[in-house]
Amino acid sequence: MTIPLSSYYSISHAAAPHIDGVLRSADAESIVSCDHDGMYDTEVSQCARRYASALGVGADTIEVTDLAPGRAPLFRVSRGVAVVPVRGVLTKDRSVVQSVFGGFSTGEVTDAIHAATDDRDITTLVLDGESPGGSVHGLDDAADALAAFRASREDRTVLSAGGMIASAAYFIASQADRVFAARGDFVGSIGSALVIYDFSGMLSASGIRAIAVDSSPPDRPFKTAGAFGTEITDVQVAEFQRIVDAYFASFRAAVERGRGRRLRGERLDAVADGRVFVAGDASREADPVRLGLIDGVRNMRSVLRDAVAADIATNDRRQKVLAISQRID
Repeated sequence: MTIPLSSYYSISHAAAPHIDGVLRSADAESIVSCDHDGMYDTEVSQCARRYASALGVGADTIEVTDLAPGRAPLFRVSRGVAVVPVRGVLTKDRSVVQSVFGGFSTGEVTDAIHAATDDRDITTLVLDGESPGGSVHGLDDAADALAAFRASREDRTVLSAGGMIASAAYFIASQADRVFAARGDFVGSIGSALVIYDFSGMLSASGIRAIAVDSSPPDRPFKTAGAFGTEITDVQVAEFQRIVDAYFASFRAAVERGRGRRLRGERLDAVADGRVFVAGDASREADPVRLGLIDGVRNMRSVLRDAVAADIATNDRRQKVLAISQRID
């Protein structure tokens, strides 16, 4: 059974133990030779340069809090503003996927958000979204962490999509106070998916028969459902559909919690069909702002500069109040 890492909110563990085992062993045994730390360092450097360029400053002025080896850094761009990158294919833990293709894992994103929450000087958190989605695992933790940050601050979260914020990435993004995407960016892809391949016919044509021996009762043949070469029955498909529906219900609940009246009920029904929408689409039926998926069409540079300008203005007011208070005393 194969579950593609694509722009779907895809299931990778519960319904695909065989693929999960391959991915984990590849990571642990270096079946695919990858320089985990090298790619991580490259990603960190690229992000620092990206944010510095957006603000028109040198990359050396961006403070990077490297939480631990293999943990997503927190980019401090001003006293009260930090950036967390949500980039690449999302898997729960850092694996061969990030080492080959770049980006950060869901667990790394969650740790960075927790670090920002613990730092009371950080009042605004900007998520730099550039992701087609990924695995369901770890998404609830990331979404809960962002919701907790949002609840603990007066100046709350802002998210800017850097090219695509779809599926699992939108699951996380939906918990932000405001969601922005640049013109031409993909947003949405609300849904869950599982792709199964039945190779039994191909093997049978070659005179090969796969026999699954497991502990499942005859009327509930689920333990080796989807094992290579076995026939996938309607009963098994129905069970896989149950899993997909459960994850979809979780996705919907997260979006409704985060977006509130902007995207719930019938409004959510209208877009929760797996489609992606293009920021800046002027057509009434496909405008993601009108549909409630995002709050405006703005690029990362604009969002980041406004956040930093507001932070500087706030700090200036605090300094003036403090100075007046000291003179009165």
